[in-house]
Amino acid sequence: MALVFGLFTKREEDTARDPLADGAGRATRWAVALPRIDPATARREVLEMLAERVDRVAKLAPERLAGLIAVDEGIDWLRLTLATQYVTAARGTGSIEDGLWRDNIEFANSFTRCYQRFYAIVEEDLGSRKWRVLLPRLTTRMMQQMMVDAKFRLFRFERWIPAKWQNLHKLYRICAAEGCAEETLALPSGGEAPAHTSVSGTYLQVLMLQLVNAGNLPPPQLEWVARQLPVWVHTLGLKLGTTMPTNGGFFVDPASTSGLHRLDDEPPAGALFLQTASLEAALYQQRVETERELARTTIKDRDRIIDLRGRLEFLDKLATQFAMNFHPLTRRGSREDADSRVRIVVGFQLVCKAVKEQPPAEPFPQNASSDDAYTVAYDDVASSDVYGFFQAPGNTVTPAGGSTRHDDEGNLRCHYWQLVDRSVSGVRVLAPTIEAERTTIGTLVAIHVEGESSWLLGIVRRLRHESSRETDIGIEVVAQNLVQVQLQAFSPTSDGYKEAETVTGFPHNFYGLYLPAEDGSPKRKQRTLIIPREEFDSHKPDEPLSLVAGQFVYTIGLRHPLEKQADWAWAALEVLNRKPVTES
Repeated sequence: MALVFGLFTKREEDTARDPLADGAGRATRWAVALPRIDPATARREVLEMLAERVDRVAKLAPERLAGLIAVDEGIDWLRLTLATQYVTAARGTGSIEDGLWRDNIEFANSFTRCYQRFYAIVEEDLGSRKWRVLLPRLTTRMMQQMMVDAKFRLFRFERWIPAKWQNLHKLYRICAAEGCAEETLALPSGGEAPAHTSVSGTYLQVLMLQLVNAGNLPPPQLEWVARQLPVWVHTLGLKLGTTMPTNGGFFVDPASTSGLHRLDDEPPAGALFLQTASLEAALYQQRVETERELARTTIKDRDRIIDLRGRLEFLDKLATQFAMNFHPLTRRGSREDADSRVRIVVGFQLVCKAVKEQPPAEPFPQNASSDDAYTVAYDDVASSDVYGFFQAPGNTVTPAGGSTRHDDEGNLRCHYWQLVDRSVSGVRVLAPTIEAERTTIGTLVAIHVEGESSWLLGIVRRLRHESSRETDIGIEVVAQNLVQVQLQAFSPTSDGYKEAETVTGFPHNFYGLYLPAEDGSPKRKQRTLIIPREEFDSHKPDEPLSLVAGQFVYTIGLRHPLEKQADWAWAALEVLNRKPVTES
């Protein structure tokens, strides 16, 4: 009798420790008790709970599924926090970013794996009311986890494999066949998220997120889109229908291995259709409001100007992807196919070093790789006083956004990639993924096309990992004529300004890239300058800079900012004075 009582007591204690044992009530309380101030610990506790209370449980019951869904819905805050941590760290470099990316993928896939076990049971027993009533919410949460997986792969410019599309479409088809795809499901309250959803609404969110997979949105912008999608679907009345629109739009084939397509061709039987006119109008209205705010912003608020310009470009990209009828962004000049190689130097610091001299005249090496190098002479200015651009031979430089470096003899290493096509405004190249994976949207590059005699200056605008071996990169060419210049900052005094100094007492010098004005260029209607990001951030708009180029010293002022990235900033300049070097 004592043995039986002991076994009963142990079973009660084990049940008390199991947050999924009796449905949503205890599971919700368990999720609420997770430490919000320590997301890493909360994530670990959730993963341990999934492993112990789902993966290792032989016989799964409906109550356990209800508990799992309650925990999943109760930790949406944790999922958003982990995503924010990654977006904040995302710069294309570093083990921290890689670790956060893997952690988020693992977290989503752990839930998906647990849900798949339950789904296999539900599919076999749809006649059971206990299981059937959980089907819509189970499907919605599975799709939410798949959306997280898709989002993080988009952060790395990866596409879904066909099997993932098949799994997504299968979930929708099962619910559609059971008549519960449109069933309204209440959501936990809080934030700006809508109060309810449905299987079809969540399905549409995943499809629309994948629609922005053009390779031209950095992680912060993709994260913003992902958080807006539930609001858009709810407030703008976006839904999938069976009637084909006559004025454009999109369709999806739930029996296919792909997502939304434009209505350019005849859709297959069984296709579902999407009209995005309301979203297109909302994006246009946001653009109008942003333009008005930009017009009201003074030059002293440079960061705000840059943010607003970036928002306008972002809204234009979204409008292009979601428009009922495709309107490609205007290009300058026609695009022509090409079949040659390009020498690429990656990152602002090393671009400054490379363009100091003309590209080497000798032919490209055969079977060239990123381990090949060429020599660029070192400047005679002390490296510690020139923003660390010029390292002593033997040192290694790893700029943000690239793996270009120096060898032991001080040669500048570069990449050799395949040129696919080009126009006056851009080039498209194919690169080995292992070399391109550290390149991010907004990376500055110097381009030397095989057979030509000068550098082009470009900015990476699009990345798409076509496979594990090859990446398609779109680069905007912003200058075909540029000059490396030396600059010196000034500090204000009671009598005016004096030359700024470093902590070691040397003049505070740094290097930049001067871009002459160019007719027809939307950003270069006047002379512009690209300088280190930290110099731009520390410089006040009303303080002058000294610029040395050729035989002259110019006193300049920075004017309207154009763009700012992780390691560089771009602004218009005004020449205030000019003197020969001998008079300075």
